[in-house]
Amino acid sequence: MKVSTTQVLQLIQQIPESKSSLTKSLSALVHNYCFEEIIAAIPEQLEETSKN
Repeated sequence: MKVSTTQVLQLIQQIPESKSSLTKSLSALVHNYCFEEIIAAIPEQLEETSKN
């Protein structure tokens, strides 16, 4: 899988400020090249978002 750090960081910037802890966590994962962890976290976050 080809991943662009720049594009992922741009997407993270679109997350609302109310989710700042998520933004910080995802940014740290990006800077440590943990893209598999980010992809794994997406379904969990979508599920939480749909509950709110």
